[in-house]
Amino acid sequence: PSPAEERLRLSPVSVRDDGLGGTALHLLLPRGWTVNGGIVWRADSASPADLDVRVESADASLGYRALPRRAYVWRSRGGDDKTRPFIGPRGYDSEPPVGDAVVYVERKVLPDHHRPGSYHVLDRRPLPSLARVIASGVEDRGSTDVSAARVRVRVLADGRKFDEDVYCVLVQTRTPAGGEELVFWGPERLYSFRAPEGRLDEHYGILQTIAASIRFDDGWTGRYSMLRADIRDRPGRSRISDREFALFLQSARDSHANDHSAVAVAQEQLRARVNSVLAAELGETETFFDPRSEREVSLPRGFARAWASSRGAYLGARDSAYDPRVDAPAEGWA
Repeated sequence: PSPAEERLRLSPVSVRDDGLGGTALHLLLPRGWTVNGGIVWRADSASPADLDVRVESADASLGYRALPRRAYVWRSRGGDDKTRPFIGPRGYDSEPPVGDAVVYVERKVLPDHHRPGSYHVLDRRPLPSLARVIASGVEDRGSTDVSAARVRVRVLADGRKFDEDVYCVLVQTRTPAGGEELVFWGPERLYSFRAPEGRLDEHYGILQTIAASIRFDDGWTGRYSMLRADIRDRPGRSRISDREFALFLQSARDSHANDHSAVAVAQEQLRARVNSVLAAELGETETFFDPRSEREVSLPRGFARAWASSRGAYLGARDSAYDPRVDAPAEGWA
């Protein structure tokens, strides 16, 4: 959709997950946009599920991607004691911590997703307000530091140039262990926006709206919380085998977890706070409250009126006199 479009309709789309079964997440997309990917599973005692999702406009010129994340662990000795080689929990890479989100994006994320020499950094923007919000929702497992930033790069791919913003929230937690200190660290949020060269800012409202709409299904969140608890509470071992993991996954899939668990409620509250901070920080979206779903929804700035349908769709109209109930009365617009 162009920035000057008079009306923007966003329709609900669901992404299924074969691991835990059912719907994993929901998001809002404009007409013609597509979503690919979903939940990636691994036998990992800390973060067994990750999100790898690509969203693109009909002509593939605009895109949002939830990038797969890596988890790291390090100990205070730094592995220098050769008599006791450090073996971290399965799913973690043993690397010294990087405390700054900008440094992590430039050192780890960009080289992993772009060819050397195909990109250069245009701008670096720390987001301390976002870091504070995420820090307030981090599980208290020790001393925690959070860094957040946006890094903009220009990329040459397939003979075309496009601009990309990478958002990263980096969390680092220090916990005592056997007379030394373990540092668990990695991105808590990692995603990117893409647009043709020089045109990213003009499309920021719709890209941020899509990113803000993504939420995990309450039922899926309940089953996933049960899976993590079962893995965490098993006796004895820090590493988990593929067979053990498959059994835990099957047990969680067959469970009837509470759709309105405390974890799901806390997750929704944190999502709303993050969206509010980004709307204030970047100024390209505004937030509305939908009393039907009792959820907040973000829309690009500039619409005079926002409408919600009984089917979960949203409509922004620049003309305050426009009434979608005339064109589509069966959709229950309000």
